[in-house]
Formats: sequence, C-alpha cells, structure tokens
Amino acid sequence: MARKEQARKFLPPWPATALCVLLGMVLGRLVLPYPKFEVPDFSTLRRAAPTAPDYRAVLASDEALPESVANNLRLTHDECDAGFPLLWGEVTRTRDQFVRRGSVVGITLKDLQESEVYDGTRVAIVDNRMYVKRFHAESASRNQAVLASLYEAVSTAPEPMPDVEFWFRGTDNLVEGAHFGLNKEANEKVWLLPDFGFWSFWRGALLSKFREELYNLVQGYEWNDIDHLDWGTLNNRIEMEDHCKHRYLASIEGNSAYSGRLKYILQCRSVVVSHKMKWIQHFHPALDADSNSPDQNFVELQSSGWAELPVVMEDIIRDPVKSQRIADNAVRTMRGRYLTPASVTCYWRRVLAEYASLQQFVPTAGDGVDFQSFAMTFEVHWKPH
Repeated sequence: MARKEQARKFLPPWPATALCVLLGMVLGRLVLPYPKFEVPDFSTLRRAAPTAPDYRAVLASDEALPESVANNLRLTHDECDAGFPLLWGEVTRTRDQFVRRGSVVGITLKDLQESEVYDGTRVAIVDNRMYVKRFHAESASRNQAVLASLYEAVSTAPEPMPDVEFWFRGTDNLVEGAHFGLNKEANEKVWLLPDFGFWSFWRGALLSKFREELYNLVQGYEWNDIDHLDWGTLNNRIEMEDHCKHRYLASIEGNSAYSGRLKYILQCRSVVVSHKMKWIQHFHPALDADSNSPDQNFVELQSSGWAELPVVMEDIIRDPVKSQRIADNAVRTMRGRYLTPASVTCYWRRVLAEYASLQQFVPTAGDGVDFQSFAMTFEVHWKPH
C-alpha cells in the first residue's frame, strides 16, 4: 500500500482533458470539457481603425496652420497643393525653363556631367531610398544640413516618390544649369532648394556694401539699433530670439547672395524692412510687399540701396495700425504657413517631382552610399580599416 502511494507521487494525475479525449475516441468524436473558443470578428476591428485626419479645410483657409498640421511631414500631394499654393508658381516656371533649351529637351546625363565640374553634391533617390553619390566638403555643414532636410522629406513621404538624380551646391555662388542652389536671380535657370538653415543667428558682420551703407545711414536716428558683430570677440552679438524684441527689423543681402536671416526674422511679430532684393529663395513667392494689399507681410524699398529708408520708417512709425497688420500678417502667412516644417517637406517632394518629369535618363544608385550609412561618417567611399 505504501508502494502504491509512493508511485502516485511520481505519476502525474490524468487531466480531465485527456480523459475526455479518450472517451471521444471511444465514442467516435472529440469531446472538450470547456466551451468552444470564440474567434473574434476582425472585420469589426478594421472598421474601427482610425482614419487619417482631414486637413483640407484647415489647409485651404487663410489662417495660420495649427501645430498639428504645421509640423505634419506626411501631407499628401493634394494636401500640399491646398496648403501652400504660392510656392508652386516658381517651381512650374523653373520646370518650363528646362522643357527645351535650344536643341536640348529636358534634363540629360550631359547636364549632370556638366554640373559635376562645379564641385557639388550628387544625390539619387531610387525606390524611395536616398543615396549620396558624391559629397562636396566645401561648406560641409551646409551640405550636411541640406541632405538631412531632404532625407526627412523622402523618409516621411506618404506617397511613392519618383526616381530622381541631381546635383546641388550649398555655397552662395552658383552658375546657371540643371542643378539645385540656395538662391538665384529672378530669371536664372537654376532649381531652388530649401535653405540649409531650415534644418538646423547672430547680428551680422559688415561684409557687404548694403550692410555698410545701412550702418552709416541710420546713425543718429532714434529708431536705430544697428551695429555689427566683431567675429574676433563676438561683441555686439544678438541671439536670434532677442531679435524679436525689436519692433522693426532689417533684412540685408550679402555681396553675392540672399539674406540668411530673413526666414528667421519673418517669424517675429515685427515689421521686416528690406532693400529691393536681387536674390530669391524658394519661399519668396509668399512674400507680399504691396502697400495696398491687406495681406502685406513685409516692407521692401523701391531701390537696391537704403537712401529712402528714413522716409519709409517715418511712414511706418506714423501708422501703428498698419504696422501691426504687417507684423501680424508675417506671423499668419510666414511663421504660420510658408516657413513651417510641413511646407519644407512639401516643397522638396514637389520640386523633385517636377525635375524628375524632365529626366531623359534612368537614375541609379550606382556607387553611391545610402544616406543612413553616409550620416555615420559623412564619407561616400569608406576606407577599410
């Protein structure tokens, strides 16, 4: 009896399930001791899945975009169309410039070869993956920022992007050609890319005649607080946020390039005043300097110099209601719409689509390196070690 009890301690008890299985085999069918498991109806789960927000009404309005839309990097082609209509005219005009140039139709491999002599950065997007085929080390931080901005637009695209291959330069000076640059004169044949500063300001140095002319002209005026930065000691440095403490802000181009600070000071609720601008950037079509327009968002002098500034400033100061409207419009249209992260990604995808529509060749990754690998060392060709 003791041996039987000891054996029971080592032999597992027959579970109820096993007994039912044996009984089922005897009776010719399987009998389960528990209720049958109910398989859920997954179709109800699919119907309950959230749908993408409908931003169309917000995008089509004239108001500043709410943060949820302004920072949305996944807007569709149609949503971008509705939200940023003022950007596309210049893109279309540039495309039309390259449809036919004499006997040349569209953009050819020869165009890429000719661009190569100007020491740029070559990029290919193939099957929605971005490759760096050549990296130009001059102004390296600028080029790195441009590539990062582009990669963000590619990696967040909600729709397939066309295969595309192109050159760009992050320097100020750029000759005409089927490549991308930071700025251009109005009639130049160059594709515009978003400025590197959208990815990543101080008071400037007196590096151009426009800046020196302004500095000398405004001395003695009560509304003047213009000074220059000493790059050696960093004296007179003003942080970007401190610019916004001023009611009036000047935008000044350099000797051969755009004003890099314009996109920043337009986000202050201040009146931005500029001389007649020679260079345009991708967002400039959204600027409204028409003094009769209810949407005026900055002030532009009639001449390339500053001689008329004292008279213009007198008019601005005399009419505080209009000045406030200009400042408010800058916040609504520029900070709240055309200088937002959403607008930058939309612009990248649209301008590359227009460029791709003219390609007379098949883009390839070739010997390029995918951007994720490139970002580790900023090298296209890695040395074994």
